[in-house]
Amino acid sequence: MLRLGCKYELEHIWSEAIRRLTRCFPLSFERFQDVVIKGGTCLAPPVQMVPLDAIDIIGVHRELLFDSLIPPVFYSLAQLHSSDVHATYMDKRLSFTELSYYHDTVETLQAFSIKAFSPILTSTVSRLCTQPSECLQAYAEISKHVVRNGLLNSTGIIRDLDALEADIDSDTELRLCEACLQSFRSHHQDICQQMWNGLGECCGVPCWTKAVRKPA
Repeated sequence: MLRLGCKYELEHIWSEAIRRLTRCFPLSFERFQDVVIKGGTCLAPPVQMVPLDAIDIIGVHRELLFDSLIPPVFYSLAQLHSSDVHATYMDKRLSFTELSYYHDTVETLQAFSIKAFSPILTSTVSRLCTQPSECLQAYAEISKHVVRNGLLNSTGIIRDLDALEADIDSDTELRLCEACLQSFRSHHQDICQQMWNGLGECCGVPCWTKAVRKPA
């Protein structure tokens, strides 16, 4: 639809294609977070997409230069195993530069994951903590859980907190007081927002949060 709308200057087709794509790959972190957590990947009815579809969007970008879509697309691509991405490079569906962007995005997401979990790794209790000794013990157990489940090397930083909270709720040894849990949530959200703001640097579009515009 996007190629057709641009080629024949069909504004209504172009607009509908952009509307659908920006539902799957929005500019807003809050909207993208909602897409990822609710859909598990990039699901936005009536369009359904999985991370592998990101490669096709990159191909469209190569032709039409829609920079604003690219950082969330590379976030989705980073959820794939490297062997799958390298296979698409060997099939010439990704350029060497795009493959480099993929690796940069993966490394950036992993670095932000470590920052996001730093209060747990350093056992930083909230100043409003109501049970410091219990929370310190809980932090020690959660740290083991984080390391054991590979969350420090994860590229799924947006979904990881949701999954971890489910584990905390189901295991009394991982239970934090409400103040510590809220403090950690706030810290994690701040780090995710920092990640989102800088995501364009990984894939060559540092000013990516500008509105999507039709190419001249």
